[in-house]
Amino acid sequence: MYIRGEDLKGVTFGAVEISENENGLSFFKCTDKQQRGWKSISESLFQRSRVPTGVRFDFHTDSKTFAFKAVSGRKFDVLINGVLTYSLKDTDFDSDGVSKTLGINGSDDTRITLILPSHDIEACIEYIRLDDGAYIRAHEHSVKILFIGDSITQGWHSEFDSMSYAWQTTLHFDADSVINGVGGAIFHECTFDTLCFDPDIVVVAYGTNDFGYYKTLAEMESHVQAFLDLVKQAYGSKKVLCVSPIWRLDAYKDREMGTFCRCCDVVKRQTVSHGFYLVDGDDIVPHFNEFYADNVHPNDLGFCMYAKGLIRHIEKILKD
Repeated sequence: MYIRGEDLKGVTFGAVEISENENGLSFFKCTDKQQRGWKSISESLFQRSRVPTGVRFDFHTDSKTFAFKAVSGRKFDVLINGVLTYSLKDTDFDSDGVSKTLGINGSDDTRITLILPSHDIEACIEYIRLDDGAYIRAHEHSVKILFIGDSITQGWHSEFDSMSYAWQTTLHFDADSVINGVGGAIFHECTFDTLCFDPDIVVVAYGTNDFGYYKTLAEMESHVQAFLDLVKQAYGSKKVLCVSPIWRLDAYKDREMGTFCRCCDVVKRQTVSHGFYLVDGDDIVPHFNEFYADNVHPNDLGFCMYAKGLIRHIEKILKD
């Protein structure tokens, strides 16, 4: 039994735009307006804004097997009943892009979550395949979360895409989420857009790339303020958290604009002035090389610590 087109859209989460052509469906985490904003800054940011980070098919079924055809995209995590069970790469697909058939050792109501690649350009899916006669029912989530951020939010250097802090937080809260993470991203108002997605919680996590990108702290602060003004206009009635930049291994190296600490202070000051909930990034990932893949990005262990800290803060504000 093949699930295509509108039926496939019905079990899709995390996409703010979906395009359809003769090859199947392509999924996007950023709107066209956002993509154009990133393109006005750089071509590489535009390309990274087009990948389907956070997009997934999330459904229940009584099928005992599962497969899918990926016209493009070759790194997929598959969770069964919330547990990472398969991680598919190039060798798990035939020459036509059809995945190997996956066995599902579940009940008559098994939840399958197929996570599309966080980094492959414009992953296109033609169909998913279940046993003939099997039912399929979209998963009903408990809360909606919007993540806005840079490569750390996108999950760079996580061995498994589902191990990024945004994904771990999504899974913890059983959330329908949009992960608007763009590698290399900065605070810039031209990249903001109000989505066709009504979140209960908004997490904003920029700043580490702003360190050194802007020539002065004042220039940086003007863009932080302008961006958070737009966040407040769109989501002021929601629970909004801003995460200041996490510790980085080269934090001691000053840039033309000043110190990393003062850059973090800009984000903290603007977060408080906008009335948003501040998460001090300096306190959520340990300051040891073992938690990092490079100077800036956590590894899977670091992402676990990031998620643990963020989850603690979200649970606190959900009680308020």
